[in-house]
Amino acid sequence: MNQLEKTMSKLNQLKLKTMAQHLEQAIQTERQNNQGFLWLLDHLVNLETEQRWQQATQSRFKSSRLRDRFLSADFDFNFSPSRKKNRSLILQLLTCDFVEHKKDVIFIGTTGAGKTRLAKTIAYQACLKNQRVLFTTAIDMVNHLIAAKGLS
Repeated sequence: MNQLEKTMSKLNQLKLKTMAQHLEQAIQTERQNNQGFLWLLDHLVNLETEQRWQQATQSRFKSSRLRDRFLSADFDFNFSPSRKKNRSLILQLLTCDFVEHKKDVIFIGTTGAGKTRLAKTIAYQACLKNQRVLFTTAIDMVNHLIAAKGLS
């Protein structure tokens, strides 16, 4: 077993799988561009960090019970007059600062106004910001509470 294989094995033992996977190519890139050891290390750490962030985001999304990924960039402010009117408030909610400040948000409106879509968009933004999310409807929540009360 050569030094590269030994190092890759140790990285895998430390659960730094992305670093191990990209080590050989990163060494080749470093040698071609003469970037230096610190560049090589930084590059590998960045790859590992990005991969872990992606995995964490995927895990948070999966446990959130959201079925779709609604990006804030795709949010249609022209869908209804209330969205246009409340654009700055909606943009503020999409920052998810209310979570940090432990504030509640309740959407009230007529059927078809886009309350659920807005809630799902905010929920997905929260997933992307390393927040744990559980999306549910009011009726599902009530049904779970009734079922839980019946078990006790």
